[in-house]
Amino acid sequence: MLEAAMLLTAIAVDLTLGEPPARIHPVVWIGKLIAALERLPIRSPRLQLAYGALMPLVGILVFVGPAWLVLDYLRQASPPAYFLLGTFLLKSTFSIRGLFRATEGVRRPLAAGDLPQARAALHSLVSRDTSSLGHPLVAAAAVESVAENTSDSIVAPLFFFVLLGLPGALAYRVINTFDAMVGYHGRYEYLGKASARLDDLANLVPARVTALILVLAG
Repeated sequence: MLEAAMLLTAIAVDLTLGEPPARIHPVVWIGKLIAALERLPIRSPRLQLAYGALMPLVGILVFVGPAWLVLDYLRQASPPAYFLLGTFLLKSTFSIRGLFRATEGVRRPLAAGDLPQARAALHSLVSRDTSSLGHPLVAAAAVESVAENTSDSIVAPLFFFVLLGLPGALAYRVINTFDAMVGYHGRYEYLGKASARLDDLANLVPARVTALILVLAG
């Protein structure tokens, strides 16, 4: 019952207030840990592959383990503190308002015919070069990104919260952040391979649930 109230409160906080300040945002701290871990100078592809497999496990141990211990203690010692901390941490794992605002940042200038502004706003949704995209491709890129981010930013963390509680939602956010930062071809071909595959596995069910939701919404 308390977890259901925590979920509803976290959603309400997200819709009304949006993201917490960067200096206290858990995802920002996850990003700082990833940036520190990837700086280790490893040149061998095999060693990069092995080290890359350890990186998300380190992230989960550093962020999920202590959070689970503190919350487990507070659940008995101070239910109000448990509720407040749990709501804050849960809110940090998803972003409904942030995704909506990023989407509106593209939709409005596109509807007004301001293609340069729409291209610039699209950078908040995609990492690719948008400078040469025409009106149809900007719209298509935005729709595609919203569909993907609906799974990553909303459905998946809430799915894991319902399935595994707050530790599950936090673990998913750690895995997804690793994929977002190092799960690419090229420079991170070997270092980020495990993170990318782990993210694929974590999204196996949420991505399909999201697809069903989008079909029903359409």
